[in-house]
Amino acid sequence: MTFLGNLCRESSQLVASPTLLHAVEIVNGTHIGWKQLPDLSPHDKSEKWYREHTLKIKGNNLSIEASPRSVKNGEIMYSASTGGFYSYEGTIFNKNNKKYVRIKIISCDYCPRPINGNFPENDHEIIMKDQLTFVINNVFYVFQKPEDN
Repeated sequence: MTFLGNLCRESSQLVASPTLLHAVEIVNGTHIGWKQLPDLSPHDKSEKWYREHTLKIKGNNLSIEASPRSVKNGEIMYSASTGGFYSYEGTIFNKNNKKYVRIKIISCDYCPRPINGNFPENDHEIIMKDQLTFVINNVFYVFQKPEDN
């Protein structure tokens, strides 16, 4: 039985503890997430566009490679330029008993750039589902493989 299960069995008053829920740590390694994009193929309504996010975590550091993909007739297709390719770097930190990530675009191909040339840093809460799944900035990530040594 799990620690939380034993705790619940021993204390009939304890159902769930927010402190224990926020104590879940993100597993180091590669996580994949998908974010739906606006319609990039207005001439073909059967084609749906997404950005595949490959998130790599090692300790409190992370990187994300985000690449456009389209799905048509159940087949994933790769784009050479449509949708843009983004690379992010960031750090994970705790604030008010919650996990956050501070990320910044470090490069992008085929994407709009700020007039001053500098991409801003942004903080986003990490919404933990469990140790292997979580949400950052409306992207649901799922663990794929452990960290490469």
